[in-house]
Amino acid sequence: MQYYEIHRYDNGSFHYVVTRTNKYSEAKVREDVNKMNRMLTDVVRANGTWYEFIVGTTDDEPKHLKHKWR
Repeated sequence: MQYYEIHRYDNGSFHYVVTRTNKYSEAKVREDVNKMNRMLTDVVRANGTWYEFIVGTTDDEPKHLKHKWR
C-alpha cells in the first residue's frame, strides 16, 4: 500500500515525521507541504528548517510496523 509522509528537517537534518496518510491524494499532501514551507519565516528557513513530501509503501517498512496499516 502506498502512503504519503511529511518530514520536518531542522539544521539541515531529518528531525521527525509530522504525519503519514493514505487518506488524501498525493496532490493534496504536496500542497499541504508547500503551504507549510511558505508559512516558515525567513529566519527559521535560514536556520535550516523545512518540510518535505515523501512517498512510501508498506512493502518498504520493517515487518513489525506493517500491522498498523491492516
